[in-house]
Amino acid sequence: MEEGKFVEMFKPIRLGRVEIKNRFSMAPMCNGFVDHGSITQQYISYFAARARGGVGAIVSTPAMAYTGGSKLHVQNPNLHDRADIGRWNEFVETIHSFDCKVIIQAMSGSAGRQVPRGVPTKAPSAIPLRIKPENLPRKEEEFRVRRGLWPTNWDKFYGVEPPVELTIEEIKQIEDVWANQALLCKQTGADAVEFHFAHGYLAHNFMSPRENLRRDEYGGSFDNRIRLCINILRKARVLVGPNFTIGARLAGTDRLPGGLGVHEMAKIIKRFEDCGLDFVDMSEGCYEAANYLFPDEDGTMIPTAAELKREGVTIPIICANIHDPHIGEKALKEGKINMIGLGRPLLADPEYVNKCAREGIKVKHRKCIRCLICDRRIRNDLGIRCEVNREVGLEWCEPKNWPINGPKKKEFFYATDY
Repeated sequence: MEEGKFVEMFKPIRLGRVEIKNRFSMAPMCNGFVDHGSITQQYISYFAARARGGVGAIVSTPAMAYTGGSKLHVQNPNLHDRADIGRWNEFVETIHSFDCKVIIQAMSGSAGRQVPRGVPTKAPSAIPLRIKPENLPRKEEEFRVRRGLWPTNWDKFYGVEPPVELTIEEIKQIEDVWANQALLCKQTGADAVEFHFAHGYLAHNFMSPRENLRRDEYGGSFDNRIRLCINILRKARVLVGPNFTIGARLAGTDRLPGGLGVHEMAKIIKRFEDCGLDFVDMSEGCYEAANYLFPDEDGTMIPTAAELKREGVTIPIICANIHDPHIGEKALKEGKINMIGLGRPLLADPEYVNKCAREGIKVKHRKCIRCLICDRRIRNDLGIRCEVNREVGLEWCEPKNWPINGPKKKEFFYATDY
C-alpha cells in the first residue's frame, strides 16, 4: 500500500461489459421513499447524495414486478411494465451525472416464506417461517434497551402461517416476468440488472434443500432446485443480448442447519456463470438467521467470499458488511473479494468514499453504530432514518432546511416506537 493512501479500493473493475471507476458499490437497501410504487424525488435525491459522495456503482432498492404470488414489499418501486420506465430513467440519468453506474435490483413473484404474520404468500413448499429470538442482532436489542424503546418489531414474523405451494403454471409465469425485468432495466438506461436470489426470499426458497420439498421438476435434486433461477437467467440473456451485464444477489451461506452452505453455493454460482451471470453481490443469512444478515461485527462475510473463490468461483464478488475501509483494502489486496458493498456506512456518511480518497488511511468518517433504526422503520413501512445522520431522507430539501443543528426530537428518530 502506498504510504498514507488506499490503493486497491480505487482501482477500476469490470462487471461484464461495464467498467466501474472504483471498488465501491452501494448495497441494495429498502428506503421507503416511494409513492404508491413510484419513485419520488426524495428517492432520487437520497441516492444522488451517495453518488456525489464518490461510490462507483449504486445498486437500487428492489424493483418490483407482480405475478400470482403474494404482494411484495410495499416500500419499493415498481418496474413491472413500460409505464414504469420513465421515472426509473430520471433516477438513472441523475446518478450517471455523478460518474456513477446504476445496477437495478429486480425482484418478482412473491416474498416467498418471508412475510409478516397474517399476510398470505406463496412459496415452493408449505414450510412456515420460524424466527428464534436468539438469532436476532444483539446490538439492535442493546440499543433498544439503552434508549428505552418499545420491543423490536421482529415479533411480527412470529407465528407466521405456512405459505401456499406455487403451481407449475405460476412458477413459469414468475420466470417470464422476472426475466422481462432485465429488459425493462436495460430500457431505463441502467448499466446492469441484479436478480435478488438471496436472504430467504422466493428464489432462495427454491434453491434451499431445507425450504424446497417439492417432488416435481422444481424440487428434490440439485438441478431441479436451481431450475427457477437457471431459467430466469437464460430467458433474461435472450431478451437483453450478450452485452448487457447481469448479476445476482446471493447469500454465500444462509447459516441455517440443512440449508445452503458455501460448497453448494459455489456450485450454484458456477452453473449460473454458464448461463451468463457476470457478477455476484454477496452477503449472508436471512430473517431466520438475522444476526448473520445484520452482523454485530465488521468483516464477517469476507471469509465466505474467500471460500467461494477457493471453490472455483471466477466472476467478481461484491462483499457486504465491510464498514472499516482498512479491512476492505486488506481483503481486496489479498484477493478475497473484488468489490466492497457499502450499505449502512453510506447512510451514516454519504461522503465515505470521497473521504477515503481525500484523507487516505487516516480517514475520519461518521460511523454506523449498527443500531438498526433504519431497518426497524422499514419493518413498520416507514422511510428510513439514521441515528447518527439526521440528513437521511431529507436530501431533497434545501440544505438550510436540514435540522442538523436543531433539537433532537425523539419522534424524528423513533416513529416506530408505538
